[in-house]
Amino acid sequence: MAERSNYVMRTPDSFEYLGPDGNPPRETDQFVRTKTLLQQSFNTGSLSIRPMGEKGLQLLRYDTMVFYVVRGKLAVTIHKTTRILESGAYFFVPQENVYNIVNLRKDEAKLIFFQHKGMPVE
Repeated sequence: MAERSNYVMRTPDSFEYLGPDGNPPRETDQFVRTKTLLQQSFNTGSLSIRPMGEKGLQLLRYDTMVFYVVRGKLAVTIHKTTRILESGAYFFVPQENVYNIVNLRKDEAKLIFFQHKGMPVE
């Protein structure tokens, strides 16, 4: 099988940074995200939430997401449960759940994520 380096490795100069609406980020956006490795079955990326900003409620219908908190203090809500997590913490959001992330500090929060693209739950 031939290696396709654009699919197995990427450097920051090739990342596309996007705001909540999928367009290039603006100063007023609550968060900025990038997807770094894009595959048919998974994605990886980063999420930066502005000081005192919020990701906003999102439903994961078929996907599962795993997050690592690189920097920050966050209120993470999954379904109806909210916990305070800080740098070094991990959390995941199972299929068919809603989640939200709120930055509780006056500096930017940074997370890394892995998104497994799933199939409908039977």
